[in-house]
Amino acid sequence: MIKISNMTKVFCFGSENERTALDNVSLEIADGEMIAIIGKSGSGKSTLINIMACIDDYDSGEYQLDHILIKYLSDHLLSRIRNKKIGLVMQDFALIEEFNAYDNVVLPLDFSQKRKVNKKDIVMEALETIGIQELAYQSVSTMSGGQKQRVAIARAIVNSPRVLLADEPTGALDSMTAEEIMTVFKMLNAEGMTVVIVTHDVEIARQCDRIFKISDGVICDLI
Repeated sequence: MIKISNMTKVFCFGSENERTALDNVSLEIADGEMIAIIGKSGSGKSTLINIMACIDDYDSGEYQLDHILIKYLSDHLLSRIRNKKIGLVMQDFALIEEFNAYDNVVLPLDFSQKRKVNKKDIVMEALETIGIQELAYQSVSTMSGGQKQRVAIARAIVNSPRVLLADEPTGALDSMTAEEIMTVFKMLNAEGMTVVIVTHDVEIARQCDRIFKISDGVICDLI
């Protein structure tokens, strides 16, 4: 599913502010796994998840997703891969506050290359899967943090992606709500979705199948 080999990413190359965010990183994640990538702020974990999500580029090494070498793909093909194969959940939810839940979740379908004739059914199914179908027409601006994160997860899965990437998905939530969100991730994983969670929270990481630890841009051990 995901294979990263000897990946290096350097910011501000050649300047006095040059910083190596990822240093010769290698890891493999199989279909259907639930993986945690754990590290402190600035360790390189968010850079790694952005590269996995085909949002950011890398300087050397290889990244293969479903045996597709990502490095030299056009922006158009990268956009198609993001829309079709990858669901992304962010710590700050990245929702449009002025929209209701339905209008946020339908967005990936609107950008899909394949025309969806039953968008409403697909959106409502995603909201029902996450357990918030009753919030479909409620404005996001009136929701709690946990409700917003559930909307973000519904949006991430509405196109039935192969892999769900979550960057600090519980970082802005209280402990009880964080556990509820982890229950959602476990449910999606049990249904066959590959889940990768970036976190600084050891208790969240321990609920995953495997844990990669990253420090100063280096995968330093596998727990």
